[in-house]
Amino acid sequence: MLWKSPLARRIIAALALAAATGAVCFWGLRERQEPKPPPPPTKPRTIPDGPVCDGYMQADPPPELPAPAPESDAPPTLLVEIAGCVQRPGIYRLRDDSRVQHLIDRAGGITETGDLSDINPAARLIGGSMLTIPALPVKGMDGDTLVLRRTPGAAELNPPAYTRSGWQPSGPAHETSPANTPQQQGASPGTDGKVNLNRASTQELEQLPGIGPMIAERIITYRTQQPFVSVEDLMNVPGIGVKRLEALQEHVTAP
Repeated sequence: MLWKSPLARRIIAALALAAATGAVCFWGLRERQEPKPPPPPTKPRTIPDGPVCDGYMQADPPPELPAPAPESDAPPTLLVEIAGCVQRPGIYRLRDDSRVQHLIDRAGGITETGDLSDINPAARLIGGSMLTIPALPVKGMDGDTLVLRRTPGAAELNPPAYTRSGWQPSGPAHETSPANTPQQQGASPGTDGKVNLNRASTQELEQLPGIGPMIAERIITYRTQQPFVSVEDLMNVPGIGVKRLEALQEHVTAP
């Protein structure tokens, strides 16, 4: 038969190869023409809220700690007032062991007219008391004479414990009464009945023989610059001579 001849076999093989090649080309063209369906949507990854550092979630911040309770062993305080020739007069709260200098510093220091000559800066403050810084004596003319017109001094304005002239070393300063009367601030006569020149008030000095308001002011002005060491130091006060000194010696004492 013809299909069994070698020629027929070759023709059949060639036709089969051509048919296979055509089928391959046909399906390749079809795949190119038909659009590919979109890929299925992917579920977005959710990131928890919070700060991210280097791609890693940071741990939640630690809870806030409660505020520390106030210390029960806080040092006690006291209220004191300062007035007179200071930058910021008023009422201040200081530690219980504070001194006069601490109060002056809190008030901004003294003014240009402040007089600290009879103020004791080391004295311990008294709760509920008032410290008054006096003014310096004012220069004036008495006829042809230049005199110092004195304003109320520290001994007249403050508790005795706050002044150099009234401080008593026999007892603690903070136990002294804060009363502000002239009788307590001045130097009451001692057991011998004499008036102390370094602690006497103006009224007490004026009660001495031969001492008027002007001489009393000069005595206080002198002792604010330097305390009386002996009664004879009265000779350094203008207006006091030998006769007046003799009249005073039986009534006064120093220091």
